[in-house]
Amino acid sequence: MLELLSISFMCAVVAFVYAEIITRPGEVLAVVGRWLRDLLYKVEVVNGREVVSEHWLYKPLIGCSKCVAGQMALWSYLIWSFHHGYHAGHHVFVICMAILMTLCIKSFFNKYIL
Repeated sequence: MLELLSISFMCAVVAFVYAEIITRPGEVLAVVGRWLRDLLYKVEVVNGREVVSEHWLYKPLIGCSKCVAGQMALWSYLIWSFHHGYHAGHHVFVICMAILMTLCIKSFFNKYIL
């Protein structure tokens, strides 16, 4: 069970740092962030109003730290399960815990760091 929590925690930390910190303007991977936002997030003017359209991959790739954590946990558990055996309940647990931990990290960061 500790391994499952470790996978969740690692996914949460990496996803938060990636989606919320290092891909923002002025940071180390700002070029990657700008490229993905330009590729997947469009603002168009229709009938004089701005209409935002985002590709369905925008949130899981960069737009939402919870979504990035969920994707990372989804794939990380599958890779881990090749060596340790697959269990659907554990898979769901790892994904949910990664999302929950990301929310906790984001709340802590916004309250005490920013």
